[in-house]
Amino acid sequence: MTKSLEPTGLILLVTAGSGVLRYMLQDSGFGTIIGNAVVATPLPIIVVVFIIALTVRISVGSATVAMTMAAGIVAAMPMVSDLSQLHLACLVMAIAGGSTAASHFNDSGFWLVKSLCNLDEKTTLKTWTLMETIVGFTGFAVAMLISFFA
Repeated sequence: MTKSLEPTGLILLVTAGSGVLRYMLQDSGFGTIIGNAVVATPLPIIVVVFIIALTVRISVGSATVAMTMAAGIVAAMPMVSDLSQLHLACLVMAIAGGSTAASHFNDSGFWLVKSLCNLDEKTTLKTWTLMETIVGFTGFAVAMLISFFA
């Protein structure tokens, strides 16, 4: 039992900590504050949602937490209700891209890959983190391209 729980213990701890932080940020009204501040920015909404998701991903670590928190912040923005279905799909892609990129030490997926592949932290950063970042930014680029036609 000790051998089987060894690789999952840290993963469960990081995931639980990220979930708790998400609810603390949400219940404190932080999402509403960000939503109101973002409305005034001159950046396109698709760039804003990507940055929000990426910022949450880097700070909290969990892709799931980053997605749900960014989606909650975006849903609170007044201009979202006027967007077309295609543009909303692009926003979802941008959120997914931002929440996928930059996996590092506070991400349970990082530790899962490290332990299952028998890698050290440095190698995991060079491979897993780089791959996740490429995937996230590629998804964002595709969403940005499609949004020009939305």
